Formats: sequence, structure tokens, C-alpha cells
Amino acid sequence: MSAKKPDLLRDNELIYGRLEMEEMKKKGNW
Repeated sequence: MSAKKPDLLRDNELIYGRLEMEEMKKKGNW
């Protein structure tokens, strides 16, 4: 299980980063 943790964390960061990007686009702060 600990071997998969880094991948999960990386995926979460990718998803979060994408969401943040969408929010920025909505606000026009790009």
C-alpha cells in the first residue's frame, strides 16, 4: 500500500492543479 501512496499523491496534485487552473480561467486571472 505504501508503494502506491506516492502515485496517489501525485494524481491528487495533478487533479488539484487542474481544478485550480479552471478556477483561474473562470476568474480571468490567467
